[in-house]
Amino acid sequence: MSESAGKSNVIVALLQIASLEYEFFDGSGDKIAITTGSELENLLKARHGAGWSATENNTLRINKPRFIGYRMAQLNEVSYGNVKSLGQKGMYKIELIDIPAEELRRLSRWI
Repeated sequence: MSESAGKSNVIVALLQIASLEYEFFDGSGDKIAITTGSELENLLKARHGAGWSATENNTLRINKPRFIGYRMAQLNEVSYGNVKSLGQKGMYKIELIDIPAEELRRLSRWI
């Protein structure tokens, strides 16, 4: 949870993928062939682990789950107080407020 301009922002959802495939193109729009054992494949495996591999389609695939997106919301003042009190006995109502697009853009620079 972060506080910005007196507001408490929380991440309420994450977008996760199981795998992702990349295609690469040169400046003239021609597809760059990525083959098994290529320098690019070996470099990515060395830096990011064995989850990267070249495919028969000359693409590069990552087979590890990755988070690629999130959704943020704000807690109203009462909900923020309730979250701070979660360690105490009782049930607390938590209300989320949608964050306007302009503020989300501003906040995304800090995450």
